[in-house]
Amino acid sequence: MEQLAADKKKIQKLRRRLSSISWFMGVLCENIARRANAEDECHGRFWETRFKCRECTDESALLLCGIYVDLNPFRAGEADRPETARYTSIFQRLQSQGLRKNAHDRPDAWLGELTLQPERKADEALAYTSRSGRRASDQGILPVSLEDYV
Repeated sequence: MEQLAADKKKIQKLRRRLSSISWFMGVLCENIARRANAEDECHGRFWETRFKCRECTDESALLLCGIYVDLNPFRAGEADRPETARYTSIFQRLQSQGLRKNAHDRPDAWLGELTLQPERKADEALAYTSRSGRRASDQGILPVSLEDYV
C-alpha cells in the first residue's frame, strides 16, 4: 500500500478512472460479459448475439412490443396475471389509475402517455411538454385506452 501510495502517476491514473462512469461501466460489463460468454460457450461483445434491434414502424408493431414486454413476467411464471407483474408498465399504469396525486409523484409519471391524443388536441404544447416533467411528451403513443390495452 505504501509503495502504491508513493507512486504519484499511478494515484493520478486511479483517481481519473474512479471518477469516470465510462471506465466503471466498462469494467462492470467486462466481468458480466466474461461470465455470460463462458456460460453460453461463446465469445464476442456482451449482448452481441442475444438481442437484435427491431424498428417499430407502425402502431401495431409498437402495440405488439408493449404487449410482449408486459406479458414476459406472466409467461415466465413470475406473476399469476399480467396486472400483478410489479415491474411492468401495465402494473404502474394500473397503480396510478384514480390517484389524484401530483402528476410528478404518480407511479407512471415517467411513462409516456398510452392513449394517443386526437390530432386536434395534439398541438405543439402537448407534443413537447409533460405535466409530470419526467417524460418527453404527453401526446400518447397508441390509439387505445388503458382498458382496451389490459
